[in-house]
Amino acid sequence: MRAVSTFDFRADLSRYLEDVAATATPLVVHRFGKPIVVVKPYTKEVDLPVTRFFGFMGSGETGDAFVNRVRRSSTEKRKITRFRNRT
Repeated sequence: MRAVSTFDFRADLSRYLEDVAATATPLVVHRFGKPIVVVKPYTKEVDLPVTRFFGFMGSGETGDAFVNRVRRSSTEKRKITRFRNRT
């Protein structure tokens, strides 16, 4: 695992990202000697929570339909409508 400072990482971001993708070796970014983040290559097998959260979008349901389906009461719907329509 390689380590690089935030200054160098910011200056040559594209080169470091290409290197991580090509070699599949993680990169540790540190600030003042303390590690901040690990940059790892993307793998298709990883199930990100984002795909589960936005999974309804793949089913053909629109975002508005989803919001309307999960609203709990007509009172809440009116409050949201009034909030969105205020100027």
